Amino acid sequence: MKRAALVVTILFALVAFGVGFAGATVALDVSRPVTDGSTAKVNIVVADGDTSTDIANKLEQAGLIRNALVFRLFARYKHLDTNLKKGTYDISPGMTMDQIIARFEGAPMVEHITVLVPPGSRATQYPAYFAQLPNFNADNFMKIAASGVLLDDAKTPLSTKYWFVPTQPAKYVKYALEGYLFPDTYFFDKQKDNETTVIERMLDTLGQHLCPGPDDNPGAYFKDKAQCLAHAAKVKGSNTDIFTAMKKAYSTTDDVKALNTALIFGSLTVREIKNLGDAPGVTNVYYTRWMALQGKTANLGDIGNMGADPTTQYARDSLNPPKDGKWWAPLGNIDLGSIKDPYNAYVTSSIPPGPIAAPLWDEILAAANPSISKYFYFVQDCHGTTLYATTQAQHDANANKPCS
Repeated sequence: MKRAALVVTILFALVAFGVGFAGATVALDVSRPVTDGSTAKVNIVVADGDTSTDIANKLEQAGLIRNALVFRLFARYKHLDTNLKKGTYDISPGMTMDQIIARFEGAPMVEHITVLVPPGSRATQYPAYFAQLPNFNADNFMKIAASGVLLDDAKTPLSTKYWFVPTQPAKYVKYALEGYLFPDTYFFDKQKDNETTVIERMLDTLGQHLCPGPDDNPGAYFKDKAQCLAHAAKVKGSNTDIFTAMKKAYSTTDDVKALNTALIFGSLTVREIKNLGDAPGVTNVYYTRWMALQGKTANLGDIGNMGADPTTQYARDSLNPPKDGKWWAPLGNIDLGSIKDPYNAYVTSSIPPGPIAAPLWDEILAAANPSISKYFYFVQDCHGTTLYATTQAQHDANANKPCS
């Protein structure tokens, strides 16, 4: 401890040299506990590749240290970067910096398995992502995803725990939780977590995006509808909350229905774009088609349906699941109208009955506040650039442009 105290003193001397006596006076205070005597615990996750800088930022954001810079300097002296083990650590605001570093040098509370769930996945793809979790049961996962009901003794509907999940999925919906299982990088307890934990963690993450809590408690609001609506996320560039925007865009007073419709549009977009910056433009094209089909705006195009290729892929693979596990295979030269399924937007005059995949937050934001576009068509060139058109002829010209 004496050696550690000496090191801290040297660090403060360096700070003093850089910022003067007043700065040093402040620096001398930063290694003390944030809350003297506190026994509260906050779980801090160390992920693969995290450095002392990442940990310092997490600790400062969680209100567990007073100064991230001083922590980084001290942590590097202690060679924390080479001693970090991924997992969850319980840290208290009553701990000094030296005690916090010692905690990170010890064993984590939980051994984690890291799982990346990519955007644009359909529910049937999820079991493959979680195969490395020893307690994950793929069949049970799919039953819950299809029904929206847990497999506990009470057969608990997830809509009773997550108000934003529909109580009763729309007619023809294949998976009640399709589109709601938020894509992200997750850390799961190797010894304990199972398919129920997985589903609830992903629903938690969606909820925290919809109505984010404070940094030290991001899940403070989302499970209570009134609190969630009072703290709802804002649409980009506006003070309007996303639920107000969604209800206006989709002509409903039902928050749950509005979110479901936005997830449908977001799921179409996530399957179409390569760059997140294209989310608003592509979403607006689909929204314009939908509004035109309802007679709410002039029909700017020459088609009589939504014309969404990903819906055809979804319908095809639902009717005949690929045995090789390769979902979303190209459509090739098939007759787009030959797959008679409510999800196939080429055989209906509206959007699918439910989402077809899980969108990222950017796609959800775009779908939460869509607008009528002057464009009715889009296609991506060989470089992934989205080209828009107002007529079929312009669209065909874009589609046939040589790759340069």
